[in-house]
Parts: sequence; structure tokens; C-alpha cells
Amino acid sequence: MLKDKAESEYLYNLPTTFVLPDEAVDRLRAAAGTILNDSPEFQRLLRQAGAKVVPKDSLTGPAAQ
Repeated sequence: MLKDKAESEYLYNLPTTFVLPDEAVDRLRAAAGTILNDSPEFQRLLRQAGAKVVPKDSLTGPAAQ
């Protein structure tokens, strides 16, 4: 679902273990966010729920960590 083919290839070829390098975890989380943000179905669900995604950068307190 990612438009960035190089990133998609990298993520697809990650080993399937429960121990991943920090960079791999960060990239997986970023890819998940990208996929959700690009999903028309997810955007429709947000609109129907009257919700919005709040960027982590705008959070303060324990939730931002």
C-alpha cells in the first residue's frame, strides 16, 4: 500500500523476529501512519466519527513519549 516502493521493499524484507532494530521499528510505525493517512476508508471513518489524527509533535505530557 505504500507508494514509496523502496520503503515498501525494505519493510517487506525485514526479518520476522520479535527483536528489531530501533530504526526498523520507527520505519514500520511511520509506514503504518502513511498507509492510514492515505487510506480513503480510514479518512471516511475519521469524518464519520468527527475525529482527527493529532500529530505526535503537537502532544505534550506522558502521551507524547
